[in-house]
Amino acid sequence: LDFEQQNGAKRKHDNVAAGGEVLKAGDHIYLWCSVGTYQHHGIVLKADECDDNESILIAEFTNTALVGLGTDMIHLSSHGSAAVSQGVTGGFRIIEEDKPSKWHKVKYEANPIEALTWRAGTCSVATPDSVRQILYRVQFLYQCCHLIPDYHVLASNCETVAVWCITGKYESLQGSH
Repeated sequence: LDFEQQNGAKRKHDNVAAGGEVLKAGDHIYLWCSVGTYQHHGIVLKADECDDNESILIAEFTNTALVGLGTDMIHLSSHGSAAVSQGVTGGFRIIEEDKPSKWHKVKYEANPIEALTWRAGTCSVATPDSVRQILYRVQFLYQCCHLIPDYHVLASNCETVAVWCITGKYESLQGSH
């Protein structure tokens, strides 16, 4: 799987998150759910920016209870082509999001004041690994999704998987807040 952006050429539109950040491959992102009561996390795999098409490809760890709710999954072949299917395999799925502006970017290398005052799950003092390492971890999970622990609301959820992809540590930003 080749998740990295193809080139750095200037394009008409950028994939901009809700906070105004331009999204790129390897970013840890989150979405507020149920009127801001909790977050859903993912990793940007690819950000397409061309003419009138703005979209991001996101890897996310999802509660397998979502199977059957009619959510479309995009599975990538080794050649980068995508096929849409139904269901969640091992709690891991890849989705295409055509409204990147509803997502927020998690801030890494935050200063201690930000880490204490920002809402839990939105920033970390941790240093992210390289984009290449992050995308290798996502690819590993894609190929070995049977190794992802069963979903648990506190100990094994979309955030803990995203943090592992970014830092190599299987932990929650919210639990450390």
